[in-house]
Amino acid sequence: TQKVVGDFSLHSKEYGKELHRIASNGKILVTAGWDGKLYLFDLNKPGQAIREDKKFFPQALANDIGALAVSNDGSEIALALNHFIVIYDQKLKPYCIIENEEKPGFLKFSEDGTRLLTGSVKSGGDNTCYVFEKNGKDWVEFARLQSHKNSVIAGDFMDHNHVVTAGGKPVSYTHLTLPTILLV
Repeated sequence: TQKVVGDFSLHSKEYGKELHRIASNGKILVTAGWDGKLYLFDLNKPGQAIREDKKFFPQALANDIGALAVSNDGSEIALALNHFIVIYDQKLKPYCIIENEEKPGFLKFSEDGTRLLTGSVKSGGDNTCYVFEKNGKDWVEFARLQSHKNSVIAGDFMDHNHVVTAGGKPVSYTHLTLPTILLV
């Protein structure tokens, strides 16, 4: 049998749901809840949050809390809301807001944490994937992939220049070269 090694429960039940999203890179765990709080945990020290963000995130209660992602080195955390993505540093300080035309359905950092992949989910939406690239403290659109017939619900980097995305048919494997809008 498996043994539970720790609990990470700090979110309030005031909004009817305790925890809404989690993301981990194997070293840290980030949780986002309906209580308007974001917590950062060290997976080797369960139970006690090492960071907490209460200043910015409560504004998200009016929005849908979407996907959550942590970069491999833990230096970047991304949270998707209705039409924007908030990028936090490892201290849970928001430093960049990426406006997005559609609701982001998933978030995935590249292996080196310099690119962020997302796909739109909305009935009647544009069914587009976006690749954003870090440029100093800003994240800029690097590529727009418009090959899906439905909401794009999943995606991943195969390496720094290749992504695979799923949004109904087809499942797309794309080579990213120069900043571009790709219509397939």
